[in-house]
Amino acid sequence: MSKRIFLSDIHMGPRREVLPPRFDYDWLTKDEAVRLGSFFEYIKDNEAADTEVILVGDILDNWICPYDEVPPSFQEIFDANPEVVSGIKGLLDKGMKVTFLEGNHDMYLSQADLDTVFDGSVNVKYGESYTDRGIHAEHGHSFDPFNVKLQGGSAIQGLPLGYFISRAVATKQAMEDSSKEPLCEIIKKAGAALIGGDSVAVSVFDAIMEDAGMDSTAAFVMPDGGVVTVAQVRAAYEDTTLGLSVADLRPKAKTLSLAEDDVKLVIFGHTHGKVIDSLDLENPAEPLLSEYTKVYANSGTWIEKDKAPTYIEVKVDTRDNHLNYISLMKWDDGAASKVGSRFFSF
Repeated sequence: MSKRIFLSDIHMGPRREVLPPRFDYDWLTKDEAVRLGSFFEYIKDNEAADTEVILVGDILDNWICPYDEVPPSFQEIFDANPEVVSGIKGLLDKGMKVTFLEGNHDMYLSQADLDTVFDGSVNVKYGESYTDRGIHAEHGHSFDPFNVKLQGGSAIQGLPLGYFISRAVATKQAMEDSSKEPLCEIIKKAGAALIGGDSVAVSVFDAIMEDAGMDSTAAFVMPDGGVVTVAQVRAAYEDTTLGLSVADLRPKAKTLSLAEDDVKLVIFGHTHGKVIDSLDLENPAEPLLSEYTKVYANSGTWIEKDKAPTYIEVKVDTRDNHLNYISLMKWDDGAASKVGSRFFSF
């Protein structure tokens, strides 16, 4: 395989009609969806058929929805974003493989959902992580205690506390047209404002509910149409003591790569912050000349206002198939350009 392309944090929403006094709360705007569709078309037209595209989580978003609305289904979100769906189908039609990885905002997306939208194509897959030729890619929310998938215990419908915080953030955005900001940063700021350090989960939750104007009786409408009040959510998670949400995943990438000799490149999303950096160096003075360098890359996001979206490109050297070039790329005004690069030997 000659090239792999990794992008994340697209946050496609349902594009529901919004009537005054509410504002649009979707994180991916129509213009941004069109831009992404044009990027997929560029990949189709300019890359070989053996190129693989890996979508590293939070591609869809059924968390960013005001508390008093029924959250969208994944089918509703796909239907509302034909530019993106058409672009992915173009890749599949060329024979390229497309892999969706789980994020927190599209938690519980399934292979069945993808089969329905993409006509059962054998080239579209779903998974929690991607590993191949020294690469380990996953969204990164599994290291974030507010956003990791929960099973059993008192968790409501298997959802983390971050789900309900996201619903409150969407509520405030719908009422005030507030800016888009990754949940890990919102939680970090709320916790720091409270005690300036590690925080009990419900203390952060209380602060964000108050900021959104939601009292204890406010009822979240759940995907199944049932309701759960703020008080019920608080009670369900009140014994959960969590550190602040992870806004920098580099330490997690370093731990993961050093624990596994075969992992040379770790790719995350989640934080919306683009990164390409060496994790360990055999020769610190000449990082680009060390075949033992391990690399951390974060693919960034496609929803940051007034900034070009970014992605990660991994290319196998045609002269030495053990050599892999990693580039942090940006897509700006219909053109791809390099922001930074590293390499590793596998």
